[in-house]
Amino acid sequence: MDIAAFLNECQAHHSTLQLDSFVTIREGMTVYGCYHQALRELNSRDSSIRGLVYQRAVSAFKAWAWGLIPFGIFKSVATFHHESLAALDRELSEMRGEQRRIYAQACALRRMLESNGVKFPLDAETRDRLDREMWITKLQAQAAVDLMVDGRIGRSVIEISRALPRDMKERLLPMLDKANHAGLIRWFMNYEPAMPRLFGIAETRNAECSELSALPSPSPDTSPMDASTSRLKKCEHACKSASRASIGGA
Repeated sequence: MDIAAFLNECQAHHSTLQLDSFVTIREGMTVYGCYHQALRELNSRDSSIRGLVYQRAVSAFKAWAWGLIPFGIFKSVATFHHESLAALDRELSEMRGEQRRIYAQACALRRMLESNGVKFPLDAETRDRLDREMWITKLQAQAAVDLMVDGRIGRSVIEISRALPRDMKERLLPMLDKANHAGLIRWFMNYEPAMPRLFGIAETRNAECSELSALPSPSPDTSPMDASTSRLKKCEHACKSASRASIGGA
């Protein structure tokens, strides 16, 4: 079997389980926290995709340019750049798949927040309230992990708690009291944020992401350099539109 078949089967990036459970839910904890994390991840994928698209455009141009020189060593350089396109295409395919999944997360989480009475765009007061709830939940969770691993609350939780505003301290510190440690551990082990059902990738209504994988092929009269430049511009526009869509509305 050709090595390319194995490389195409390799999943170098996150699986759906990892993206949902270990990246978004684990880091976010609350519905708003998960939404905030999804937007951060979406922004990260947007930057990565734009970088990969640019890298692919450069490699395509080099493969075309070196291929114009009719000498053996230059043909070898052209072949090297041409073969690197397959690896970049695999990387882009996986990164776009992650982007679509995270976009689905952001859409579903935003709809859940709206169903809970949160209005978008978020005003400063609402964002601050949701951020405080997220951090209290995160600190409780970290304290519970410290208790299970070390038998005591760790230094970082204590120092961060000390730096909190007074109203947050008043909510958090009773939960960290030694008399409540067993209850805190039970809370953590049973805690599960009310997460929405995530839509399948085909149901995300993410036209911008679909555009990324459906860019037109160059015409016979178009040079590889022109085609790569055209793809680069369209991909950059599509990535920016996908990022804006995740923030501006499902």
